[in-house]
Amino acid sequence: MAWEAVSGKRPVLYYVPRDGSLRVWERLISTTGYVLGGPTIPLGALRARTLAPRELKTLTQLDQALQTHVLPYLTLVDTPSASTLTLSAFVEDLRLRVHEATERHGSFPLLLVDDVERLRALTGSGPLLPLLSRLDGILVADSVPGLLAANSSDPSLRRTGRLPVQATMVLESVSGVAGDGVERVDLELRTNARTGWTGTLPLLLDRRTGLFTDLSTGS
Repeated sequence: MAWEAVSGKRPVLYYVPRDGSLRVWERLISTTGYVLGGPTIPLGALRARTLAPRELKTLTQLDQALQTHVLPYLTLVDTPSASTLTLSAFVEDLRLRVHEATERHGSFPLLLVDDVERLRALTGSGPLLPLLSRLDGILVADSVPGLLAANSSDPSLRRTGRLPVQATMVLESVSGVAGDGVERVDLELRTNARTGWTGTLPLLLDRRTGLFTDLSTGS
């Protein structure tokens, strides 16, 4: 989602309470070479810090490409520790960043949250569904499109009619068989049944690039 938005020069606010900005940066570096059609660095080697001199040179080139073409539009946001973060503080930070991105780029940013459950735990926000409802109200009021990812067994999320209008994705299950560097992933998407599509999306994950192919459309 971030790559798609950035390629169209649309700003992205990517909150990463689950993975942290370093791990996301590593994934971006690993993917950039494939996107640009140039030299690449395997994600495993990057994380293991086992790069040869030639790969270190490639790393410098890929990081420069990120700095020049991607990070001007993509803002990675680590969340503070649970002792300092509240939901109100998160909302204040979000609205400030939305205003800054809109002023800089002339368009509303896309909001991505990699794990809304982790955000709930950090902010002590109670049940997940009320948190989604509050975030939904903020996104609607501020005209910000958002994708909030959750990997949850919360039964309330299975009753899709109760989900907020803007609650775009709930990751309910991932299954698949690995082989030849690819893995089949069945992504169960749940949106508000009154306003959006709900069903299972068959995907093929290329573990070298971290990119997905939609098997239902071939894209």
